[in-house]
Amino acid sequence: MKAGCRGHRLKASAGFTLVELLLALVITSIAVTSIYGIFHTSLRAYHSTSESLRMDFESGLVAAALGRDLRGAVFVEDEEIVAFAGEALEIEFFTTAVAPGERRWPLRRVVYRFEKSAEQATGTLRAETQPYAGRVPLQPESTRQTVLTSIGELRFRYYSDNRWQEEWRSGRLPQAVEISGTVAADDGRAGREFTTVVDLPCFSADQR
Repeated sequence: MKAGCRGHRLKASAGFTLVELLLALVITSIAVTSIYGIFHTSLRAYHSTSESLRMDFESGLVAAALGRDLRGAVFVEDEEIVAFAGEALEIEFFTTAVAPGERRWPLRRVVYRFEKSAEQATGTLRAETQPYAGRVPLQPESTRQTVLTSIGELRFRYYSDNRWQEEWRSGRLPQAVEISGTVAADDGRAGREFTTVVDLPCFSADQR
C-alpha cells in the first residue's frame, strides 16, 4: 500500500505544469524582445553613423575637387577666350592644377556645372576638362565626368571689391569663390550642409 502511494507521487511530479510552461514562455518572450531591441538600436546607430560619414566624405569631395582647381586658377588674356565666368550653378575657368590620375598639362579649362530638375530631389555635379597650351586647345573636345550625384543644393558666389556677387563677368579673377550646398541623406533626414571659401591667386598666366 505504501509502495503504491510512492509510485503515484513520483508519477504526478514528472513533467511541467501549465503554469510553469506559461511562465517559461513569458520569460523567453521578454528575453527575445530585449535582444531584438538591442539589435535594432545598434543597427540604427550603425546606419546613422555610416550615413553621417558618407555625407561628410561627399561634402569634402566637392570642396576638395573645386578647391584644388580654383587655387590653381589663372587669367588668360585673350578676348576670344572666356578666362573666368561664374553663375550660381556653373563656373568656368583656367587652372594649372593637376587632377588625380591625369597627366600634367600647361593649362586646363574646367567647367563645373550643377544640374537638377524641378522634379528631382537631388542633383548632379558634373565637370568638363580640356587641356590647353597657352591659348591653344590640345584636344578637340572636353572630357566629361560626374563628380557627385547626391547633392541636394549647390551654389557659387564670387567675392570682389568688398562684396559677394551672384555672377562673375569681368576682365580679371575674383578674389574668392564661395561654394555652399547640401549633401542629401538617404534616410529622409535633413542633409549635411557645407560651405567653403577658396581664395584665388590674382595674377594672369602671362605673369607667371
